[in-house]
Amino acid sequence: MQFHALPSFTASSSAGPVLWLAHGHALMGEGLAAVLARHGAVQRVAGGTQPSPGEELPALVVTDRRLGVCGGRVAWGTVPVLVVDTGLCGREVRQLLDAGVQGCVHAEGDLHHLDGAVSAVMQGARHLCPLSAAALAQDVVQVAFTPREAQVLDLLCNGLDNKTIAQQLGLALSTVKTHVQSLLAKTGARNRTDIVTSTLRRTVG
Repeated sequence: MQFHALPSFTASSSAGPVLWLAHGHALMGEGLAAVLARHGAVQRVAGGTQPSPGEELPALVVTDRRLGVCGGRVAWGTVPVLVVDTGLCGREVRQLLDAGVQGCVHAEGDLHHLDGAVSAVMQGARHLCPLSAAALAQDVVQVAFTPREAQVLDLLCNGLDNKTIAQQLGLALSTVKTHVQSLLAKTGARNRTDIVTSTLRRTVG
């Protein structure tokens, strides 16, 4: 297996879960390595690196948009993949999730969003940072929803509850609840937090 030399951030699995970092941006990779070291033993690997026979699978691969997907599918099979990159638009976020990526984080976001994404994806959850969720929502709702539903969805992506949404949009609480129910029905989502991800499963056209 080919590894890039990075002695200060490479450790054995005894230090915790093994995390692979395959990132094409050298400077961003250095910063990511420092953050990931708080979650486990970081190993810098080349794009496309696969575990050797009998080797322990990494708990997570953190990569960029270019290395994360190969041939329309996630590049590391069943290993959870988190993409961290700059300027991710909604279409790119949707394509990454469709390919099997477990999470997306805008590099322009706050550090605690990256920490939260790493923890969530390592636990098997899908995770979008607020900037990725907002970009995805903006891309999807332009075709899928009414303008008012789009506004409600955007505020949901920012974590607002129904009462606050009603206040911000100048609507009755019952009207907001109706819009939320409509969003749930259109996306096939099970709950509010699942709305954005569930939107990916329906046909847009």
